[in-house]
Amino acid sequence: MVITLLRVTGKGHRTRLTAFFSHFFPPEVMPTLKDKKFWQEVLSQVADEWEGLPRTEKVWATEHALRIVKLQERLHQLFLDVGGAGICTDCDGGCCGHGKFHPTLVNLLACLVTEHPFPEPEFAQHCPYLGASGCQFPPGLRPYNCISFICEQIENRLNPDELSEFYQLEKEIRKQYELFAGRYVGASMRGILIRGETLPSYLTHR
Repeated sequence: MVITLLRVTGKGHRTRLTAFFSHFFPPEVMPTLKDKKFWQEVLSQVADEWEGLPRTEKVWATEHALRIVKLQERLHQLFLDVGGAGICTDCDGGCCGHGKFHPTLVNLLACLVTEHPFPEPEFAQHCPYLGASGCQFPPGLRPYNCISFICEQIENRLNPDELSEFYQLEKEIRKQYELFAGRYVGASMRGILIRGETLPSYLTHR
């Protein structure tokens, strides 16, 4: 869910390049640079494919992406209504760890459809997509794993009707993601970075 973290860019959260006298990066920096390069390659390829997509295909993807945005925003509102943001801040965003592989093609397409800038990840952080004010993905564009998870403390604050609505929304959101996964080769719910290399095409029909 949404996390407004304190100290997210504080000490220990960023890699500092201090060896400027050398042409070599410290070993721990190299994976971060590789991740950033790979991320940019994926973004560039997806954006190029989106531009060249037939109009009918863009209409389908836009309709379903906006459906996901609307559902996720409603799910997020339930989270806010029971004080979820404060709970997450108090535990310093413990659930946001290991988010590197959470974004999918759907989340990138939602950015394009809504004209929201792609996140600029810091891969040295425990979740690369956290910025100074929290998640760089707005709730409607957030990865499925992030938007659909609630901890026991938040779940216990939802009344029976809210809890029923929450899980019904979660079910419908997952269904929408699965429609994309069944349509495009690059839309797996496992995450767009998990292969470690770009696909020849992301928006090719299965």
